[in-house]
Amino acid sequence: MPSIRLLVLACVIPLALGFKELKHVSYTQLPTSISSAGAELFQGIEKGTADAAAYDWVNHVLYVVGRTSHLMHVIDLTDPANPVRLFIHQFTRGEGFPNDIDICGGEIAVALSANREVNEGHVRFYHTYTRGSGATDVVLDGYVTVGPYPKSIRYTDDCQSVIVANEGIPGKDEFNTFVNPEGSVTIIHNERTGNPAVQTVDFRKYNTDDAAAWPYRVPSKYIPIRPTVAEGTEPEDVVVSSDGRTAWVTLLENDAIAEISITAQGLGLVNNAVRLPRKDWASKKVDTSDQDGGTHRRMYAGLKSLRQPGKIARLRIDNKDFLITADQGGVTSFTNAKHGFTWTDATTGKSLAANIDNPELKANANDVGYLGRLQVSSLEGKLFDGKNAELVMFGGRGISIWDSKNFVSPMFDSEGSIEEYTDSFFHDIFNCDYIASTATTKSPDTNKDTTSYRQGDFVSGLDVADDNGTVYMVVGMYGTGSLILYEVDTSAKVPIPMFQNIVRTGGVEDTWSTLYTNKKLGDLHISDLGIITSDQSPVDRPLLWVVGAGSGSVSIYNITESLPVIPGR
Repeated sequence: MPSIRLLVLACVIPLALGFKELKHVSYTQLPTSISSAGAELFQGIEKGTADAAAYDWVNHVLYVVGRTSHLMHVIDLTDPANPVRLFIHQFTRGEGFPNDIDICGGEIAVALSANREVNEGHVRFYHTYTRGSGATDVVLDGYVTVGPYPKSIRYTDDCQSVIVANEGIPGKDEFNTFVNPEGSVTIIHNERTGNPAVQTVDFRKYNTDDAAAWPYRVPSKYIPIRPTVAEGTEPEDVVVSSDGRTAWVTLLENDAIAEISITAQGLGLVNNAVRLPRKDWASKKVDTSDQDGGTHRRMYAGLKSLRQPGKIARLRIDNKDFLITADQGGVTSFTNAKHGFTWTDATTGKSLAANIDNPELKANANDVGYLGRLQVSSLEGKLFDGKNAELVMFGGRGISIWDSKNFVSPMFDSEGSIEEYTDSFFHDIFNCDYIASTATTKSPDTNKDTTSYRQGDFVSGLDVADDNGTVYMVVGMYGTGSLILYEVDTSAKVPIPMFQNIVRTGGVEDTWSTLYTNKKLGDLHISDLGIITSDQSPVDRPLLWVVGAGSGSVSIYNITESLPVIPGR
């Protein structure tokens, strides 16, 4: 639907009445750990302090879990401008690492991976905090064993089932032996009865050594220790239909989406798994180098990308489900330290230049200011004779919207617009990112353009919600920590996102370490976000919460009426 793409790209500066914006309300920096004496410690950037969150609208409380910190923060949002941290729950090392959290009907579900990631994980259930109760901790309600490395967890709308995406990432077991667990999906049904039905849905139906029969890419099939297709399948995120009968699971490394059918009794099976179409950059501008002297967004014939969806959200319009994917991208790599051998599916454009016959593509691949530095797949883009007809990079650098019954092509593609918005409004920190080794000497502006040769400033946070007939969508970017608000037009019975505004709260010129110390780091490495609709808001208007994994923080924003801002440099 080219008309949809053109409409959105034409709306970089929205001029229509009813323009909306995100307005920053509050910022809460969370402790990285608790000392043995009970003191809160704030030990720096990217410490696994805040990785996922869930909102209890009944009590207006936000729960935030940190994977490495082993902490769950319980935060009162009654006054969004002044959040109050009520208490902290500490997970023991034996309970595992909290990866994700969801809330439904007065119950909290936390997905925890084992200390050895290749071992089975668990979901622990807790009662939510009740306002005015005086409680200083949450109360355990039970736990269930799930597959290795549970990455994402979601309740069905009726709160009767919990769907868990188990990534099954490879590593070494307690005997120092390489293990590649199967990716899977666990369905926990009727947990509240005390006798839940638990089923693991696997991908073994796709096991075959015939690469032509694989429904999606399986890069780990090329490692020295060849896994099965099920072992090479890595579920990332999950979303559930409103009737609880279908779950859609993103398979990031596999560049695919799986559809899981679920019966009323909580039994499931993989109904379908579809590899997503590649994105063509011949007519879309993209910056592909960190050695081109700044921001240079260009079109490249012969350049494509895997979409590789990470986050996923669902929007229902007239009894029809549409899926929105954050096309994050990701390289598959193995290291001696973690796996006992070294392998990756990534190479550079320059390393493949000699294998390209097309003169224009070959010249661009040989130039580090164009495609030479770009991280591309070593597996895709080849002809039968082994020559590279195209270069294929990782991730779609944006979002896609799909008819949930048709993945042949997206109904909407953000194309290169996210980079365009960042360049227009935040040119000085375009495609910047934090680098740990230079945290005390570099700043966001001096780290400009550092991610252009990889996946760019990819989308790492995503939500969509209907607020009294107005549909909002928010996407959050990883490196810059910026947020884009869209209003989604559904009048034509299909979702048409219309850009509203882009915001970023972090500093620009101070070093990363100084920004952290002064609580001016912003929402670095956005890992989760959620829209609070007016009917569930403590202030009767829509809000947005944002979790920054790098900054170890929670930000609250108002979604409000405003006038458009004209970008300038």
